[in-house]
Amino acid sequence: MKSIIQRLVNNGKYDFAYERLKEYRQETGFKDFYSMEMGTFFGMRMVYDKAVQEYLLFLETHPQQLQTISDRIMVYPDLPNIMNAITSILLKSPLQTAQFILADLRFKQKAYNEGYEILKSNG
Repeated sequence: MKSIIQRLVNNGKYDFAYERLKEYRQETGFKDFYSMEMGTFFGMRMVYDKAVQEYLLFLETHPQQLQTISDRIMVYPDLPNIMNAITSILLKSPLQTAQFILADLRFKQKAYNEGYEILKSNG
């Protein structure tokens, strides 16, 4: 299935590939299947909200990869609309790892007290 998704993406069929991927995940129960790759893809295409959602799917089963995922998200442009979208996604996530990424995001934005409080309440 990975090769099929990759071929579709390589041929510019992004939306079609993503829909098939979501169907495959639902059918097989592998919620995080190909999520790291899709997170990377969406990040490169500057579709940051979908990238973060895919990375969070990946973190559900690979929490030890928190630093890798946080590092990837921290390089996204520090523009208000992008930061607001990412913040909204992270706040809605039930994952503790999402809160750690949110703290990193707050530190990036120089909101040190807020980042500290997030870490303190999730540590």
